[in-house]
Amino acid sequence: MIELAARSIFHLAHPPTPSQPRAGGALKGVAQSRYAKERRGRSVTAPQPISRERLPNRRASTTFEFECRPHRYIATISHFPNGELAEVFLSNGRAGSDIDAAAKDSAVIASIALQYGVPVDVIRKALLRDSESIASSPLGVVLDLIVSEQGTM
Repeated sequence: MIELAARSIFHLAHPPTPSQPRAGGALKGVAQSRYAKERRGRSVTAPQPISRERLPNRRASTTFEFECRPHRYIATISHFPNGELAEVFLSNGRAGSDIDAAAKDSAVIASIALQYGVPVDVIRKALLRDSESIASSPLGVVLDLIVSEQGTM
């Protein structure tokens, strides 16, 4: 899948000339030869697709307000039946603003990652923090709040 995306991006940035093959080409051959080398002398199992854990259409959620730097945000979170965080929605109430779009997009990506099984701590550690290890983004702040709240339960 990544190879296909890389090939598509490569072809968008560098359209093939008439003397170059269109789809596939050298990139496809490199991938096939690498796979063939891995297969020689041993059994290679193709990677299994990762499945996304879907949430019920109707589910309980919690909404709360918080601050990140000078901005106020609203977060809505839902959990899987086992209690693990399943999704996060963020908004700062300024519809159409760049800061609202960035917050919403980051929350959607985090939600997808959570539903594919990425642990909350992995996401938290990947986010930007200042020199005192305080989250610098609204997503980081809300995930820190959720984790600290779960620790006090």
